[in-house]
Amino acid sequence: MVIWNLLQKITHSRSITGYTAFSILIFTFSLILLNILFFIFKNERNAAIITLSIIFFCNFLYLVYFFKVDKKKSFLLFFLFSSLVFRNIEYFIFSSFISLDKNINFAWIISLLISLSLKFLYYKFFSKKFFIFK
Repeated sequence: MVIWNLLQKITHSRSITGYTAFSILIFTFSLILLNILFFIFKNERNAAIITLSIIFFCNFLYLVYFFKVDKKKSFLLFFLFSSLVFRNIEYFIFSSFISLDKNINFAWIISLLISLSLKFLYYKFFSKKFFIFK
């Protein structure tokens, strides 16, 4: 019950603290989900594709709520396209690391950290260039 109340507070918060908490929650969930799916399918790449798909939809729905996208259709299209591109980048980084080392947790964390760094630069550039985040 306490965990459920905490999850409700996190997901209903539009503050940067709520967004950060949700991001940490999704990251942890993705790591757990990846391991469960790997256990079921015994294939790193299939587990990664399914995990990235589920995480994409979770993040997308939360960000639509967080940024109140119903009034910003250009942001919705921009974010949808960007998210799909970055999920593909994450998959290819993961595939590259998993080819070198069979530790799926290490490969997953490294691929998400590299992707996060790229996203930070990408969104920072486009938010100023095209005034998307007003």
